[in-house]
Amino acid sequence: MLRYHQVPSCAVGYAQARFGTLCFNQNSTVFKRPNSPVGPKSPNSPKDGCSPSISVFQFPNFPRRTEFSVKSQLFCMLFCIMLGMNNAGMAFTTILWDVDGTLLDFEAPEKAAMQSLFLEYGFGECTDEMVKRYSAINRGYWERLEKKELSKTQILVGRFRDFFQEVGVDSSCAEEFNDKYQERLGDTIVFKDDSYEVVKSLRGMVLQYVVSNATILAQTKKLRVSGLGELMDGVFLSEQVGFEKPDVRFFDEVLKHIQETDKSRILLVGDSLTSDILGGTNAGIPTCWYNPKGLSAKGAVRIDYEIRDLHEIYDIVKPSMK
Repeated sequence: MLRYHQVPSCAVGYAQARFGTLCFNQNSTVFKRPNSPVGPKSPNSPKDGCSPSISVFQFPNFPRRTEFSVKSQLFCMLFCIMLGMNNAGMAFTTILWDVDGTLLDFEAPEKAAMQSLFLEYGFGECTDEMVKRYSAINRGYWERLEKKELSKTQILVGRFRDFFQEVGVDSSCAEEFNDKYQERLGDTIVFKDDSYEVVKSLRGMVLQYVVSNATILAQTKKLRVSGLGELMDGVFLSEQVGFEKPDVRFFDEVLKHIQETDKSRILLVGDSLTSDILGGTNAGIPTCWYNPKGLSAKGAVRIDYEIRDLHEIYDIVKPSMK
């Protein structure tokens, strides 16, 4: 189910200008009616001297209460109904797509690559439990990269060195193993939610770009074999850009090379809260969290949109498309 996490800014802005002004306090945002004086507070006065002519309207999925004057409330309700709570309808001209875990499944190629290479190196069987353990180690290393604690080279080799030591395998081949692993990842392509057709159907309606932290070797092959690369208007890989998501500098470089200059008309779609969503938010770009497993965000980062299936992107980019 598509979820919206913000009031359309254009609706609030217009309502504010037309019907009342905004007053802020720690727990809520309220509108003060035009020409309503702010005088001394009485025990029954609302906070921050706002007009007592205030009613409450609770938007779904909102983290805090939002209060509006009567006219502002009615306007926002009608506005949101007409536009499907979608930031003024066809607001987005550009989509920045994450790849691994968003457009393409990562678990299947990871498992296939690990198991085939274990046999090639004579390490024996790489069981599902071993793959699961490697995935956990790998995830931890990538999180350290996002925090700028390690370099890309350090995480690529270090994850295998740690994993090999844990399962009793010769760790001296970790660097060579990683090189082959990067190449092998592109041998298994599994689309998420028929992503190829989704991206293809959006061509000509929005510009689409890849924004990925994956290695050049692995991602270039996956984009070529999957055919997704041919559908994109550009590809931005962190090794080429020089910075990793969620670093704002990564997005600064992307923005220098894409056609759209208005950040509010760009949508970043990704599955990682710590890489995609945090990065987009820090860069001032609206974000869409692809959350197929229905995980809890736990308030870790601001999310503008949340989807469980990639086909729901149509409701965000162009509500009339079904």
